[in-house]
Amino acid sequence: MEDEKIKSDYYAQFIDPGTYVDPYRVEVNLFVESEIPQYHPLSLDYREYWREIRRRCIEGYWQSGVWCPGTLYSYVNLAHIKRNVKGAKVKQFALPLLRDVEWMVFYNAVEARGFSGFRDDPTYSCHEALTLDLTDHQLENLYCYREGEWHQESYNNLFKKDKTRKVYQAPRLYLRKVHSENYGVPLFLNMSKNMLTFGSREFG
Repeated sequence: MEDEKIKSDYYAQFIDPGTYVDPYRVEVNLFVESEIPQYHPLSLDYREYWREIRRRCIEGYWQSGVWCPGTLYSYVNLAHIKRNVKGAKVKQFALPLLRDVEWMVFYNAVEARGFSGFRDDPTYSCHEALTLDLTDHQLENLYCYREGEWHQESYNNLFKKDKTRKVYQAPRLYLRKVHSENYGVPLFLNMSKNMLTFGSREFG
């Protein structure tokens, strides 16, 4: 128990409540579509609308420095599940809710998939290679080549424009930050991990 308290206190020093996503303060309507417009399938509006929705489902969706994973955006806007609905005696098919549990589970799933940062963040990275005792030259040789070909995106995930290393932040904290800007596409250059979820009744 004492070890857990030390670990908790260690992480707490990095968390400024004003700069981390609080699911109870996030405006749900920023990420949940109020309705799906009915456009003719052959119209330009239809193509443009669903092209944007597809992009959000793949890349995620940014609003005011908060990133909603694409899987979460797709889940709360397009999926229908059986759940308790106010006034109904039995469970009904309805859109899922966007609560703290959803943010937590989907952020953890992104981390398990191997999240390593955002493409447009000029300063911070979650690439685990930055935690290793390696020289810059070794980082380049080990992580910036794919099948013998130079991979610029891997280099950009590790180094700033001035060729110094980016600052490492753990994905668990970094994903939950309210960022100063919207940093674009997520990168997945870390090794993926298994994820096991335990929960009590009614949590999801």
